[in-house]
Amino acid sequence: MLLAKALALGTTKFLRGAEAMYAATAELVGCALVSWDKEHLQRAGALTPDDWLVANPLP
Repeated sequence: MLLAKALALGTTKFLRGAEAMYAATAELVGCALVSWDKEHLQRAGALTPDDWLVANPLP
């Protein structure tokens, strides 16, 4: 399941190996992909840690 999702994301979003695996894992788990990786940010809809913290402030 993970490999199939990674393959699909890799080919549709032009992600390479590990980048596709991280994006697929986040999508399957249903959580945001938080990363500094340029490919994740540009192609996979990832948030930087700073952006994630702004969107999810501590109580």
